[in-house]
Amino acid sequence: MISVFISKLKKTQRLDPEFYSPQSVVIKKTKKLSDIADITLGTTPGKINTGSTPFYKVENIEKWTTPTAKKHISISSLPAKFIAKKGDILLTIKGRIGDATLIEEKGFFNQDIARINSQKVSPQLLLALLNSEFVQNQIKKVSTNQMHPYIRISDLRKIHIPQLDALDIEKINKKVKDLARLNRQIHQSKIKINQFFQKKITNKVYKISFNRISKYDRLDAEFLLTETTQNKIKINELKNLDVRIGKYIYKFTKKGTPYIRAKDIKNGKIKKINTFVLNGKKSQTCPQEILLTRVGDVKAICVKNEKVIPSDNFLRMKFNDTQITPQILACFFNSPLGRQELNRHMQGSKQIRLNKKNLLNVSIPKLSSDIKINIEKELNNLSKYEEKKEKIISELLDPF
Repeated sequence: MISVFISKLKKTQRLDPEFYSPQSVVIKKTKKLSDIADITLGTTPGKINTGSTPFYKVENIEKWTTPTAKKHISISSLPAKFIAKKGDILLTIKGRIGDATLIEEKGFFNQDIARINSQKVSPQLLLALLNSEFVQNQIKKVSTNQMHPYIRISDLRKIHIPQLDALDIEKINKKVKDLARLNRQIHQSKIKINQFFQKKITNKVYKISFNRISKYDRLDAEFLLTETTQNKIKINELKNLDVRIGKYIYKFTKKGTPYIRAKDIKNGKIKKINTFVLNGKKSQTCPQEILLTRVGDVKAICVKNEKVIPSDNFLRMKFNDTQITPQILACFFNSPLGRQELNRHMQGSKQIRLNKKNLLNVSIPKLSSDIKINIEKELNNLSKYEEKKEKIISELLDPF
């Protein structure tokens, strides 16, 4: 089948190729997704967290990133047809639709995810095609235009997948494999950094509290030994500390200073922003400032040279202290141990949030110079891996 897709056709109502640049008309041989792959919809068991088999949800799926499940179930909880094996592709069909990723650990998946398995096309090639602009545009067109977008399995099966020649296939397979290798390197770097934090903040020392001797008149060691940690400091002990809440703005423009909200932060970076404000120079961020989301899932970034205006859902934090750098502190906040410490200080009944007063009482690791050097080295490696990853992803957006 031959399909003609005109990418720059907007409101011209013209189909003559001479009107467009040569790059605007793309002719591709295609096949329906159902002709080259099997598609299965997932389901949810009655009990979760009752076993060791990963259970994948939409929140675990992200383009070009190996998914990590937060929930686990028993292998006998669901029929075998709902198990995704290593090399299968999981694609989100509800909410954040169209995100496809390869899994490296077998597991179950819920009803908002479709498993795609092909015996005719390599998983690396199929993954690249599903995440390409060519296919993503089709997915957006057939999805329901509701508050919570959804794509029907019957419509997903009709998606057209381009047919490529052997040379293009070889190049794409290599790029996807390079991407998988970078994902493993990024994962290992994050593990090393988390281990540095874990080692420093959990070294515990026990001492006898003489106040407890006089108060309770007891000398048994099990009662008198109190736990103390000498490798922690509190945020309010940092020098030249300035913590304040972001600014609430309701009038936006098409140009000006970028205005960021909590949803604009992902993986420690600022995503592409489409919201701008005028006359906001006084509220702009400065280099080495930490932005910390206050509501829901806590996320942190260390601003480099970006000039943005954070919303009131952020806590802004500046300091100048030799004990820890802003970049390392932001990395700690994003680590499992840091999130656990932040969540411990969040308050609220209907909506839990982190306020300024509670943030000042958060404990952070007191790092030696050697540990700081090692963490900074891993952060530099992490930055290099992510730059290479972004470059490959940009090439795979339009691999034809």
